[in-house]
Amino acid sequence: PTAGFARSYGPLAVETFGRWVGVQAIDAAGLAGLRATVECLATTEGLPAHAASVAARFTDAAPSPREGQQGGEAGPVRLHANEAPWGPPPRVQAAIADAARRANHYPDPGQRDLRAALARLNGVTPEQVIAGNGSDEILHLIALALLGPGDEAIVCEPTFGMYRLETERRGATVVDVPLDADFRIDRAALLAAVTPATRLVWLCSPNNPTGTPCDLGTVPELLARGLWVVVDEAYYPFGEATALGLLADNERLIMTRTVSKSGAMAGLRLGYAIAAPATIAPLDALRMPYNVNALATAAALALLDDPTWLTERVAYLAKERERVAALLGESADLRVWPSVANFLLVELPVADAAPIGAAMTAAGVLVRHYPHPRLRRSLRITVGTGADNDRMLVALAAALAGSRLEVQA
Repeated sequence: PTAGFARSYGPLAVETFGRWVGVQAIDAAGLAGLRATVECLATTEGLPAHAASVAARFTDAAPSPREGQQGGEAGPVRLHANEAPWGPPPRVQAAIADAARRANHYPDPGQRDLRAALARLNGVTPEQVIAGNGSDEILHLIALALLGPGDEAIVCEPTFGMYRLETERRGATVVDVPLDADFRIDRAALLAAVTPATRLVWLCSPNNPTGTPCDLGTVPELLARGLWVVVDEAYYPFGEATALGLLADNERLIMTRTVSKSGAMAGLRLGYAIAAPATIAPLDALRMPYNVNALATAAALALLDDPTWLTERVAYLAKERERVAALLGESADLRVWPSVANFLLVELPVADAAPIGAAMTAAGVLVRHYPHPRLRRSLRITVGTGADNDRMLVALAAALAGSRLEVQA
């Protein structure tokens, strides 16, 4: 009736009557960022199934390789240093970039915001916290404050090498109390090793490089003898056994922790100690000013503002740890030590595991071998993403097969 005028010049068109649907593709990191918002909106609108579907999708999703530098086939898989297999979350990367723009300014020498954030994370007061350039600096400050010539410090080998190094640097004597056959604390031997010269006991919980839990029940007995006890809980998030509950009445107890492992910040170096305020104060007096740089401070504050990312990544790695341990345990030739850390100690059917580790490195999978007599047959393998771990399993099987062929030849 309009002679085509409406079709040609009217405001309506065929597209007007179409149904438009928007689709957005996001990776695991994006889904993690939207999770709280989506769940809140879905719950508010009475859509519980929709809210639950977000949680289910995230639980099943492996973190995106784009978050970090593991690189898949493009580069080596780094399973030798107990690092996180991904980079920090986007909000932390943004905080680092923002801090870099203001890198002409010194960081807060008093670490006030950083200590407050770490205190909130651990349920203590800021006066009970000191931060350092990695846990190594914290261990150095402890040795500097407590040890000197004539003192003895107990180390339970095999364990983290910095305890021995820092003790010897101070001119003190290292007393080695070997772990028992299961790589656990030998309580009787430990208590028997205490002498009038004993000043300090170093404990690693969970223990590195074995991954085994530490018997913290021995700690009160050591404290009752007037000893200083350092409990290194660098891998605490993966096992959750802690000496924190013993701090209240023990000024001689010091706990050390880090955000390097679970927080994907190894390259930024940030460790800290928790102790009584009267213990933290002398450590703080020895600390160099500006020891934690502005980028590490900004990253930690952004990371700790919402610990959800931390807990979800830790849960993912713990699940992968158990999966990999179960797969390795299917072989009668391998012994996988129980682990509550982000790595596994695997004993191989060889006299020396170093060549196996070298073969895996040549195949693009980096793992750690120790020359310690009790570890010579073993490799310490960091837990990575599912893809990283699968690649490791293939490389290990190939290296072992090659070793058997050489022996037969």
